[in-house]
Amino acid sequence: TYDAGRPWEMDPSTLDIITPVGLLDQWEPFFPPLTPALNFFPLSMTSAHPAYDPDERRTYLVNFASVVEGVNTPAFTKVLWWDGDAEPSSCRIVDENGEPAVIRMACHQMNVTENYLILIDTAFQMEAETLYADEPVTIAALPETAMLIIRKTDLVDGGQAVARRAVVPIEAGHAVTLRDDADGIRIMISHTNAFDPSEWVTPSDVVYGEGTKVDPDIVGLLAQPADRSVVGRYRIDGETGEVLESDRFSDPESWALVLYSQDPR
Repeated sequence: TYDAGRPWEMDPSTLDIITPVGLLDQWEPFFPPLTPALNFFPLSMTSAHPAYDPDERRTYLVNFASVVEGVNTPAFTKVLWWDGDAEPSSCRIVDENGEPAVIRMACHQMNVTENYLILIDTAFQMEAETLYADEPVTIAALPETAMLIIRKTDLVDGGQAVARRAVVPIEAGHAVTLRDDADGIRIMISHTNAFDPSEWVTPSDVVYGEGTKVDPDIVGLLAQPADRSVVGRYRIDGETGEVLESDRFSDPESWALVLYSQDPR
């Protein structure tokens, strides 16, 4: 899996490729093809972390397009689900006004509970404007984490489902969600306020405080954290998106934290 193209199934023992997930036309590009190659390898935005439900034995995926300044392409969000046989099913996601639900940055992480699918708007600014600009374009991450919450039972192949929106302060990259949602969706978030994985050192950057050009050997490397990260724990009403409980902490041991996980069993 990666953020800009179809996921693939592969054999973990032999590393043999088995199949891409879905036909090419099931994955809509977020950006018009600028070259003939992009007709064959379209930039179709998805999640690097699709959500697998072990009880349903089903994988949930997302395909979306955000608004790109200067390009007249419509934003959309759709969810796909795949049982490992045949082709994935898909459903358009709309907001409570019936308009296409919008992921404003990226959906690097998505999570699943017993009854809900959560699409997390993560702080990976695509900065697609760089594709047709003379210099790399830098867009600051939004200082909040929005989540699109969708009832699984509302997902109908070829139809549309309404997403409720929940918002908590501070941007994020990854999260862990408990499966039991009887008392609300419980989600633990690594807030990446100290790190932007969509930014890297460019040839035009200068060393802070000196004004000298950066060493060419580090061009292309990610900009590394320079602060503590915040860890958040939240309880959210899946039917309304209301944040029922909110608890965040930061201490010296949370320096530059960008990813954590747990055994889902």
